[in-house]
Amino acid sequence: MSELRKHRRVELSYGARVLSPEADLICDCAILDVSQGGARIAVLAAEMVPDEFLLAFSASSDVSRRCKVAWRRDEEIGVIFAKAVDTVAALRSARRARLLETPCP
Repeated sequence: MSELRKHRRVELSYGARVLSPEADLICDCAILDVSQGGARIAVLAAEMVPDEFLLAFSASSDVSRRCKVAWRRDEEIGVIFAKAVDTVAALRSARRARLLETPCP
């Protein structure tokens, strides 16, 4: 299978977080391997992760990638990176949207 890959994968064991597109925490995860085009992550239950999400590379970092699920197996998910995301900007946009939904007294 490795001969079919576009990018070389690097094995890791790195803690990360799965976030909703609005940057809300869904669950913690571990990045098992990563390449320029995607990653394989371990989660407690693959079905709890949406088809599209943000993968934050640490709890304290603003670095994240927008991901699409390529495959699921019990506790592992293969993802394709869509594009780099500025998590701070995503949080700001989500807060702004929530404020617009809240009526003023």
